[in-house]
Amino acid sequence: MFFLVSGFISLVQVCSLVVIANAEVDGEIDLRGVSYFSNVRGEQTLTQTPMHLFGQIKSVSDNYRKLGGWHFSGGGGITLGEFEDWFFDVPSAHYLWKTSAVSTEYAAGRKIEDWSALDSTWNMGLWQPRMRWDYLEPETIGLVGLSTKLNITKNINLFLLGSPIDVPERGPNFFLRDQIIFSNSPWFSPVPREVVIFNQVTPVSYLVDYPALSDLLVLPNGGLKLDWISSEETRISLAYQYKPINQVLLGYSGYFDIQGVPQVPVTVTPKRIYHHLAGLETTQKIDSIDMKVDFSYNVDSPVSQDSSDTESIPQYQIAHILSALFRYDFDSSSLLQGLELSAGYLHLFGGKVHDVGGTSLGSQQGSAFESRFWLYRAVRLGGEWKLNESFTKISGTYIRELLVKGSILSLKIKHNIYRNFWGYVGVDLLGADIVRDEADSRFPDFISRYRANDRVFGGLSYVF
Repeated sequence: MFFLVSGFISLVQVCSLVVIANAEVDGEIDLRGVSYFSNVRGEQTLTQTPMHLFGQIKSVSDNYRKLGGWHFSGGGGITLGEFEDWFFDVPSAHYLWKTSAVSTEYAAGRKIEDWSALDSTWNMGLWQPRMRWDYLEPETIGLVGLSTKLNITKNINLFLLGSPIDVPERGPNFFLRDQIIFSNSPWFSPVPREVVIFNQVTPVSYLVDYPALSDLLVLPNGGLKLDWISSEETRISLAYQYKPINQVLLGYSGYFDIQGVPQVPVTVTPKRIYHHLAGLETTQKIDSIDMKVDFSYNVDSPVSQDSSDTESIPQYQIAHILSALFRYDFDSSSLLQGLELSAGYLHLFGGKVHDVGGTSLGSQQGSAFESRFWLYRAVRLGGEWKLNESFTKISGTYIRELLVKGSILSLKIKHNIYRNFWGYVGVDLLGADIVRDEADSRFPDFISRYRANDRVFGGLSYVF
């Protein structure tokens, strides 16, 4: 906690100098510490339970929404404990131009866009990548490129994006130690260390074959979104993207080495593949009962990859995703004023993954690696209550995955300590009825895989 407070004070002092030098700056600093209940990390047990510290800075130029300007947000984190680890990313960094008539705007850089209510509600990482150093609170990352938003008519807006590069989302850091892929993160999905060959358990050793950086980043892509807005009550959106899948996929090749001690040397190769992504969404606001309803339908169609006799690659089925979200606000005349409740349902058809080609380390019909989708059939209940004229906020979310019978409960209390300073504490709890070894590997086992990651957290934020 000492590192959290001292680092927070230092950042506030630095940003205060920036504000004094340039009064046309708005932003926020947020520092958060996370402590896990368990020291189990996949197939290993650490001698200490690590603590994670996160920091984030957001800043925008004054009148950004009206006149344009620059927008920046950056964040990072470190792990304190038996092993040290760190990360840093920039979710948003772009400049926005607006015409004098405010009917057209242009942007260059990394910009977070409202592509899909389904994606933002369920954190699926379909339309925009995520920073997944913390799987329970992934940070949405904007797409890099040139974009324009046109007001075609009073009720119709068109958004266009194009780019010669695509930056994938990042997960936990990992490294090789004694030819074993290893990570200090509680959110790292361990790869198989043993396989059964001729009824004998045989160890697996790994090497990582990194391709040229251009093969992972220089990937032309584009997308568009059309919005039709009828007054302020009805909105219909159509969106399409052709771009690489936001997640880096892993191909692998191996053989049975009988020289000396029998083993299976495996070479892992990061890969990017394209997909077609389309979405239809509608939002209906019902003023008479202060309710807003979102219905979403997304189609994710990965481009098939040719397999070989020497390399195994994950092959994904086309996925059809349906989602409904209901939000209700209690008005000021109610005893529960300031309370917002939400209920949602997600249903994913298809989207299964299995390894093809080469020597598969997965099950007969599954994959050795984690599924792209962390939820398939889920119910989500949420609420936020603003008390004390919004000086205190209590929020909570409960997610139940119906397919693998797992649950996530998150609770958080945030309070305005003094002027621009806020403090918050919370807890995240995971539980699963089906353990990972009993789950069908074609489906997500996110909750059962990480069910030991119960944790508490607390933080401070400063708005300037």
